[in-house]
Amino acid sequence: MVTAKLNTENSRALKREDSLNVWDKSLQSIVILIHRLWWHTKGYGIIFGMMVLVLFTMTFLSLRSFGNMFIKFRFQEEVEKTG
Repeated sequence: MVTAKLNTENSRALKREDSLNVWDKSLQSIVILIHRLWWHTKGYGIIFGMMVLVLFTMTFLSLRSFGNMFIKFRFQEEVEKTG
């Protein structure tokens, strides 16, 4: 009877260890995946940042040149009307 009780306690302890071991392994694999992803995105982050900077710069310059062209065109129309 004592050995049966010890066997059941041992089997419960082993089941707990197995379930904890599964959680530890899955958590460890997730951490490794995140670490690997972070390492690979460092280099691409710089390139992506430069692309965003160029995109915003080109948008600003095109809007500015369009604005200047519109102002010149409008000023030229007013000069022709009064002139």
